[in-house]
Amino acid sequence: MSLRRNNGSPVSNGRLALFAKDNTIPKAYLNYLFFGKDMNYKAGGFKQVSDEGLGRFEELSLEFAPEEEGLLMVYTANQTAEDLDVYFDQMTVAHTSGPIVRVDDYYPFGMTFNTGQLAGALTNKYLYNSKELQEELGLDWYDYGARMYDAQLGRWHVVDPLANQYDMHSPYHYALNNPIRFIDPDGMQIEGVTKKDAEKTHEDLNTIFADKKFDAFRGLITRSGKNGNGKTFNKIDSDALAGALEGLEGDALVLATLVAGAINSEDVHKVEFVELGDNLSSEGGNAVVEHLNKAQSGIGDASRTPEGNVNSSVVHVFGGAGFNVPTKNGSHSIIVEGEGVQQSGGNRAVTTGHEIFGHGIPSARGVDAKTNNTHAIRTDNLIRRTLGIPTRDGSDHAGGKVVDPNALPNIGK
Repeated sequence: MSLRRNNGSPVSNGRLALFAKDNTIPKAYLNYLFFGKDMNYKAGGFKQVSDEGLGRFEELSLEFAPEEEGLLMVYTANQTAEDLDVYFDQMTVAHTSGPIVRVDDYYPFGMTFNTGQLAGALTNKYLYNSKELQEELGLDWYDYGARMYDAQLGRWHVVDPLANQYDMHSPYHYALNNPIRFIDPDGMQIEGVTKKDAEKTHEDLNTIFADKKFDAFRGLITRSGKNGNGKTFNKIDSDALAGALEGLEGDALVLATLVAGAINSEDVHKVEFVELGDNLSSEGGNAVVEHLNKAQSGIGDASRTPEGNVNSSVVHVFGGAGFNVPTKNGSHSIIVEGEGVQQSGGNRAVTTGHEIFGHGIPSARGVDAKTNNTHAIRTDNLIRRTLGIPTRDGSDHAGGKVVDPNALPNIGK
């Protein structure tokens, strides 16, 4: 049997011989089943023996081209009710990969080596950390949005705007001078419209980081106020953060680093929770109206009630359980609750993360809608994987469908 990815080559072949009374064709098959990474069934196929195998060998083959990584099961079966022998022989399985379009290996700080590209292939400029390589004037800097990064030096060329939060390190260091353990995430400051909104945001962050491996990190997520019940999340000390991230890896490290960067940033991203049928806060309503008017003149103004409010039903129509719009200083996220509201993955914490981290970061950067929506689905899936919830491909999300549900979120790609 042979298997090749994404190009429709045969996936199975083998020979069989059968011996039957009265030349009866048995219910004997060569089968395959394909399961995705979450072990959900994706595809299957079979081929039944024919009279060509009566008393001699017959060769069977099947074709299958998987569109994602997963588990392929291949097996033979004889389901004939009566006593009828079928013999399978010379079963083979082979995996033939498609052509490698490009190879890039990296030193820890981002310089490339051992680079190769298939002749005629389109050039990919989104390389180290999936950031776009700027080759103008031969500088070879990476565009991280707010700053340019020089992988040849392992340094930024301008001061970190959050340098006061990391006073033990040079403001020009990349990833606290330790790119093996850290990345420099895109981020923002999180703030509730009210204390209750901040409390619900805090609850959802605790849900996301409920696993024991996050105990140290979860303890660093605190809020302002004498009793820790204020509207704004406190900055996280860099040394404490380094200790809390010790031992985390993969998705866990990426998500914790992303949230830490969000809390320590200077961009302000408001969050409010509203019951379906209730009006938004005046701040949230104005932000939604301004955003909708930019999308189509007058549509935002038409969304107001006669009293000048914006009802959460408007948000529910446009965004379902959540909606995020850009603002002057960052973005504004609205999480809709109540009967008939379907939260992402059946969990409000996923919706909250989807809006604040998924849409809020690119909204503040002013990126295009497709990049914004793709970033949101990737963030959504990152949280789902952390919580053990099945991922989504984003086909039910405007412009956010992703090919690889395991791809990490970033604005650069």
